[in-house]
Amino acid sequence: MQKPVYKNENILFTIALLLSLLFWAAIIFYTKGMALILLPIFFLTYLFVQSGFISYLKGTGALVSDKQFPDIQAKVRSCADKVGLRKLPDVYILHGNGVFNAFATRFLRKDYIILLSDVLDALEDDPEAIDFYIGHEMGHIDRKHLLYEPVLSLGLVLPLLGAAYSRAREYTCDLYGAACCTPEAAQKGIALLAVGTKRYKTINISEYTEQVRATSGFWMSFHELIASYPWLIKRFASVAPAAAKRDLPMRNPLAYIFAIFVPRLSITSAAVIYILVILMAGVLKGREFVKNAENAAAGDLSALEQPLEGDVPVYTDIEDYIAELVEDVNASVPMEIDSITMLERVEAEGRDTLVYNYTVSVPAAQMDLKKLTEAVYNDASAQWCDGDMVRPFRDLKGKVVYRYADNTGAHIGDIAIDTADCAQY
Repeated sequence: MQKPVYKNENILFTIALLLSLLFWAAIIFYTKGMALILLPIFFLTYLFVQSGFISYLKGTGALVSDKQFPDIQAKVRSCADKVGLRKLPDVYILHGNGVFNAFATRFLRKDYIILLSDVLDALEDDPEAIDFYIGHEMGHIDRKHLLYEPVLSLGLVLPLLGAAYSRAREYTCDLYGAACCTPEAAQKGIALLAVGTKRYKTINISEYTEQVRATSGFWMSFHELIASYPWLIKRFASVAPAAAKRDLPMRNPLAYIFAIFVPRLSITSAAVIYILVILMAGVLKGREFVKNAENAAAGDLSALEQPLEGDVPVYTDIEDYIAELVEDVNASVPMEIDSITMLERVEAEGRDTLVYNYTVSVPAAQMDLKKLTEAVYNDASAQWCDGDMVRPFRDLKGKVVYRYADNTGAHIGDIAIDTADCAQY
């Protein structure tokens, strides 16, 4: 059967999906796959949060069935047939505490529709309008709006796009609701949301429909462009009988310019972005640490000369300090130092010596240790003697050895720096 889909929903969905996939791919690439660890975190959060509501629903509301509110169950079956929904969702009636609404939700692979009692009570004399609410929520289920929300979360944050797609979904679901009842019943269902339990029965339909002309003004246009729901008067007009259909007015063009600066944040997208910001901050911090460790391993400690925050920690044991340096630098090896030299590992030797083990790709016989010593020693010794972040190492009289071997493991030679001699620099 032909599904009653609003004209703009599919194109907006496609744009949101493509942009979201692009954003997700960029984040995964930037974090080198670390963003994927969010999947189990999101899933566990979803399990605990959503299971809480479903447990409350099952422990409090009344499950509609052939024996429990059979009149509502008959409407559920009838609506499912009319909109082509093959699998019936579980429908619960829950006290609304004065709220006129119905909504759909999902937990794992099960769909639910919740009808708040205030809506059912208010429409007791117009039971066909209840079909509109049931059909509307079946639209969300049939169109899989709940399933796609997490995937689309990043794209739907974008100004104009996110709100436009959300409004398109509501128009589509209104069409689903209207397919389950007469246009007059659909309008009564929307009028209930507008004016309440008594006045909806006597609302002047033509006058209320005429109000739609006011939506073309700047402020009405702007606030609709940043909203997830269309104005009720537009929804009211969109489900009108064919003879009473009218074109909706164009929005004020200036409103689009201002609305483009207002992103749309749903609960889902806000949670996703919050966790991503924390992850990205951690990645940036980790990259900065690795970069500094690489510089230190190469004998360049200039990046560590200024502490990131606070004072340089005080150490009383040279072994503890060396152990930390070993752990920090080894977190980023192997590292290429130049075209022929690779840092393989860093280790402690004795209680006061830090050893950097390098492999050189040329044979030992071809290695000019004297030339290498002249190139490395002066720069490295100055770094260890003057670098602020290695002051504890210097205060504790630590020693540094740059040890070189060729690719066969043959020892080429060492360049040693004793910080006890640093006074001369």
